[in-house]
Amino acid sequence: MGRGAAAGWYVYNTGGNSILGARARSVAGRYRTQRVVLAPQAWFVSAAGSPDGSHDLWAPAVFSIGGRYVAYFSAWNPRRGERCVGIARASGPLAGFRVVAGTRPICAPRPARDRGVSAEAVDPSYYRNRSGQHFLLFKGSVGRPAHVAIWAYRMKKDAVTVASRSPHVVLRARAPGLGNTIENPQLVRHGGSSTCSARSTTGAAAATAPTSTPLVPTAASTGIRRRSIC
Repeated sequence: MGRGAAAGWYVYNTGGNSILGARARSVAGRYRTQRVVLAPQAWFVSAAGSPDGSHDLWAPAVFSIGGRYVAYFSAWNPRRGERCVGIARASGPLAGFRVVAGTRPICAPRPARDRGVSAEAVDPSYYRNRSGQHFLLFKGSVGRPAHVAIWAYRMKKDAVTVASRSPHVVLRARAPGLGNTIENPQLVRHGGSSTCSARSTTGAAAATAPTSTPLVPTAASTGIRRRSIC
């Protein structure tokens, strides 16, 4: 939801070389759409010449941070041959976003044994904890189902510069058959507690952490305490 003159409700969608945005005065109101230009293309390639949509800008998420609007998105990185997460900023929620100079694509972490295996980093999302720390969450998958998880980087105050050397796992599928199905992470604080949810593409209901299964924090395998970023 925007602030000041930009107050209203906004939704964003995948849109080829641009982001498709829409605004309404109320959440149930009539939304007016427009394309939001994202430039320069920097490390990612154009959707032109890709009829299957594999090079489209994908799953944008826009947040009001520090008086500006930050867009996290996923795009095709030709150097790695996979989708990675990028970061752009704008003065308004539907203004032209520009990729932040000096930022590098954030790609899925890979175990050394999986170098050369297909991977993707998609569905970025933002979270600020009670201590004021900023985090970027995303779904990262590498080849085999066992290597699909929701990851988080700690970010600096500007929310565009990565502060941690490497990401840690926030959520991972534990149940058989759910290895490659979790996506679209959302971490929300409400009523004094925090909930991390991820959608399952198998048709199962969205699961939450830290209390429910089959999606649980991997505290034992990562050395990270439960709800450590909340």
